[in-house]
Amino acid sequence: MVNENFLDQLSGLEGKVAVVSLGNPDPDAIASAFALGKLLELHDVDYEFLFESGIHRPENQLLVNYLGINIKQLEHDSLESFDHVSLVDCNPSRLNPESENDWIPELVKKLFSVQDHHGIEEEDREDLESRDVFVDVRPELGSCATILSEAIKESKLDFDENTATALYYGIHSDTNGFLRGYTRFDFLQITNYVEEVDQEALTKIIGTVMTSETLHLIHRVTDADFYEVRGTFKFADAGTLDSKSKTAIPQVADLLLREEGVEGVVIAGVDIEEKVIVGSVRYSGSRFTAEEIAEKIADGNGSGGGHVEMGGFQLQPGVVRDTLESRSTQGAIMDSIKERFFNVVGK
Repeated sequence: MVNENFLDQLSGLEGKVAVVSLGNPDPDAIASAFALGKLLELHDVDYEFLFESGIHRPENQLLVNYLGINIKQLEHDSLESFDHVSLVDCNPSRLNPESENDWIPELVKKLFSVQDHHGIEEEDREDLESRDVFVDVRPELGSCATILSEAIKESKLDFDENTATALYYGIHSDTNGFLRGYTRFDFLQITNYVEEVDQEALTKIIGTVMTSETLHLIHRVTDADFYEVRGTFKFADAGTLDSKSKTAIPQVADLLLREEGVEGVVIAGVDIEEKVIVGSVRYSGSRFTAEEIAEKIADGNGSGGGHVEMGGFQLQPGVVRDTLESRSTQGAIMDSIKERFFNVVGK
């Protein structure tokens, strides 16, 4: 069994576990965290959920409400009361070395397990394994929920309605309704719990209306003043963002990719609260991958990653940090990202 070692470690684990996800929480991260919590409960291990960012998108909040869980936000002393940290839907390669978050050293020191479907740097994997951290990172899979589904199946724990519904929504979301990036293995795991899915609740969560922030962002990036198309590739400037509006970027990127004649999209904006530049990449062609595009945009100035058809990046503003609110500064940053994108795809 793939998870035999992990389950054995849980059975003898003492102390309290922080179940952590980095970046903006999405249904896959929430579902994976919830499923890991079920495994910890099975072994009488105390735990709490701590996410780097708050829950803002309405469908994510509906999922959290449905599951009845409390997700706290990571702060400077959040991890002091925990003995172990388990990462889900993320891995240490996503930790930005230039980040000002002082909880990062504590997280690295207390790391117990990593379960993820995003790419990981080989040196990071080797470092984790040398410290006996359990690592299950499979970038070929459509979602992290698939990995946790397998772990629950191997644990002999029954899939209850909440767990099944969360896991199904996690993979449904990350594969855009099973339209991208899924594998046969993802589907096989779904067969283990699909009969337990609360279809009524799932329909309400998936059918959530768009927020005003999403609609505003769609309006902006469809304005000719804020986008540029070269060949079959489109770059869009999302402008100034806050904690709520930045969570709309992936959803809007999905919409832009549906335009006729567009095979690649990058949408980026300035998170004025966190003083970083965030962006999403979508790609439906075969010459590149969205992960490759995101990594090259971020090269030397932040972090980027993802999968074949979807990716994301976060950049540090560097010396212009103090003037980030300036329109001229933001314009220069967006021009730089735009040219990096078009250079990567040869436009």
